[in-house]
Amino acid sequence: MDYKQLLEQRQNQSIFEFYRQNPQKPPNVYDNQDRLHRAIGGMSVFMNGRLIVDPTGAYSTAPTGPPAYTSQSQILRALDTLLSYNASISLGPTLCARMYYLWFFSIAIAVTWTTSKRYILGTKDSWNWSTQHILGEDDQLIWITHILAEIMPSFVPTYDSSQLLALEREHFSWTIEQQTTEWTRISADDHFP
Repeated sequence: MDYKQLLEQRQNQSIFEFYRQNPQKPPNVYDNQDRLHRAIGGMSVFMNGRLIVDPTGAYSTAPTGPPAYTSQSQILRALDTLLSYNASISLGPTLCARMYYLWFFSIAIAVTWTTSKRYILGTKDSWNWSTQHILGEDDQLIWITHILAEIMPSFVPTYDSSQLLALEREHFSWTIEQQTTEWTRISADDHFP
């Protein structure tokens, strides 16, 4: 075990002990990554610079049910992956800002295109934000999952979209053929490219 792994282990043990001794008093949130983990609903447990889901149960008092599978949780998980990746390769602030701009607007376009909520109106950056093709909740989840599966490898070269698609299959209890059929149904609508 090198010093980084030992440091991560000690940090995780300290967080666990704090929660065990003070269950009513959550610790202060120190950075955006901690805020993301709290929004996703879990404690951050790191190994080799990556978030893990505490496979041994050594450090957590995790909730009993499976993690939420919503379009918002998928977006937050993808954002966490993007932030972690950029931090691990030490990109400069200008390049990071440009990447985040592209990523956020790609996701914003995908979300606003399929929901009735209007966050941005009019034409901005040569895109008509008022265009709307509302999908149901499950169809929107499928749409967002496949958008993330498509764009994430462009931003994080090591990103494995097959895991994201496997989560979708597990959530809906689909086979690969059923998943392909559902994606074809949604993307074949005349208003999706």
